[in-house]
Amino acid sequence: MIERVKKLLRKIKIFFYKSMRERTYLKIFYFVRQHGVLHFDKPRRLSEKLFYLKVYYRTRKDLIQEVYDKYTARDYVKKKAGSQYLSKLFGVYDSVDEIDFDSLPDKFALKVTQSCGCNLFCSDRENFHIGETKRQMSEWLQEMNSERVQIETEEGYYHNGNAKIICEEYLEDSHGAIPLDVRFWCFNGKVKFYCMDFDTVDEKGNKKKFYYRNTYDVDGELIPVDLGRPHNTVFARPDLPHFEEMLKLAETLAEDFAFVRVDLYNIDGRIVFGELTPIPQSGSGRITPKKYDYLFGEMLKLPDVDFRELLR
Repeated sequence: MIERVKKLLRKIKIFFYKSMRERTYLKIFYFVRQHGVLHFDKPRRLSEKLFYLKVYYRTRKDLIQEVYDKYTARDYVKKKAGSQYLSKLFGVYDSVDEIDFDSLPDKFALKVTQSCGCNLFCSDRENFHIGETKRQMSEWLQEMNSERVQIETEEGYYHNGNAKIICEEYLEDSHGAIPLDVRFWCFNGKVKFYCMDFDTVDEKGNKKKFYYRNTYDVDGELIPVDLGRPHNTVFARPDLPHFEEMLKLAETLAEDFAFVRVDLYNIDGRIVFGELTPIPQSGSGRITPKKYDYLFGEMLKLPDVDFRELLR
């Protein structure tokens, strides 16, 4: 049911994008998501500047495609920081028929490389259904390699029609729990704050629909802001081993971007690269109270390019 609703909303968004001028579409989309006016000439709020960047990044398509693809992003990390920060890679496949499930470890993660959320995880072989897995991964892969994905949204340039399936290690800490995922928000190559999610999994190990997200400055002080999720002062910030190394790694990976979110895992002190996200939630995540949307916006210096000239 949820998947059908997502597909319907995606179709509606595509319809409007194809039916009107991009300038009009962005203004409407911004108003619906942010409850405000998108100023093309002098954007001040971070949410506005992220809308600017998702159009501007079209001019840096090669870089965005490299880091968006979960396979080629590994090469980017290796070049910038070293392979020691990468998860174990068990295989790369052009189709599900190439996957030899018998050769895989007991626990693993399958991901479509040019996608958001097209991932399946095996934590228990006995309850893992290979047939359903192959059907779902094949459907996702076909969709991500379709020509329409590349032309029907303002961020279609993320895709190049060469998505693959990768199999990586299943990440868990020494207690078998999901490791801490730290999301560093990097402005002009510098970490300004980071987010951590709390109480995200139910007693069966499934991701909850409702959970909390706390935001901290680089000194570890809680910022009372909601970034797409409500914050909660009940949760204490974990004392992460090698945190300074995580900060340094995030800034190294952010050097080539005006803005990017760098996601890193801390697994009992082992730092593992998660992903690079040029525009979190496609710029639709609300920042409340609104004063932080303005405060964070002041932190970001945009490229000196006329936004209107970038519009199609």
